Amino acid sequence: MSLVATRDGVRQLLKTMLGASPVEPLLVKLFQNEHTPRREDSLDDFDEFTGHGYMPKRLEPSDWRVVMDRSGRVVLEAVAVVWTFDADMPTTAYGYYVVGANTNILYWAELLRSHVEIRVMGERLRIIPRVELRARN
Repeated sequence: MSLVATRDGVRQLLKTMLGASPVEPLLVKLFQNEHTPRREDSLDDFDEFTGHGYMPKRLEPSDWRVVMDRSGRVVLEAVAVVWTFDADMPTTAYGYYVVGANTNILYWAELLRSHVEIRVMGERLRIIPRVELRARN
């Protein structure tokens, strides 16, 4: 599934790029409801994952780098974020969303390629947040 940037998130990214807003750390959070991300989303549309040793992961501005992918596109890529769960009962993660650590603005969300069922202690989920900016015709 493709990343879906929210309207508020795009607005904040542009303000940051132009120096009108300071750069802020981001929080990567998992969601556990079967929701397909949309541009109009708000934080109310996501049920944040709970329990099983879960905590949101913080990405500092220095955790990002500009890379060229295999197809030659330039993308922003963060370091991998990894959760290790101490599951005591089965639960499911459907995707992740990214919010500003200071502003609490919802920047974007993305469904996982397939939902992840957490069943046993020690299971891990690894995500590499990537952003590709492109013009729409």
